[in-house]
Amino acid sequence: MKKSLFAILLVLIICITGFSANNIEVLVNDEAVEFDVQPQIIQDRVMVPMRFIFEKLNSSVMYDGETRTISTYLSDKNGQAQFLIIQINNPKAFVNNNSFVLDAAPIEVEDRTLVSLDLFEKTLGATVTWDEQNMKVSIQY
Repeated sequence: MKKSLFAILLVLIICITGFSANNIEVLVNDEAVEFDVQPQIIQDRVMVPMRFIFEKLNSSVMYDGETRTISTYLSDKNGQAQFLIIQINNPKAFVNNNSFVLDAAPIEVEDRTLVSLDLFEKTLGATVTWDEQNMKVSIQY
């Protein structure tokens, strides 16, 4: 009986710990972002669903299923047009014909494109902070 109770408690602790480890809060310009696929830590990189963040920045996101290419168009802080193109599993990103190598290639999880935080810093010049202790991302653009 004691072994069974210990095993049940151990499983509950693992489940609770696992759940909280994946509960990452994301703020864009101090506004919380809601996701249908949660941000995740994959190979020591925080990966976030791209579409929801760009929509918070008043930008639409287009996806080409044949080439697995994602593109978006938005204005930067100075009102300059920014046309961003990325491809699933390709660490190169392009903004207005300038190429950037990302820390991690975009991936697909449950039909959503997840990108590393450096996409916003390197390609758009956003200020990104990661508070590991509180599992919180802040993107200022």
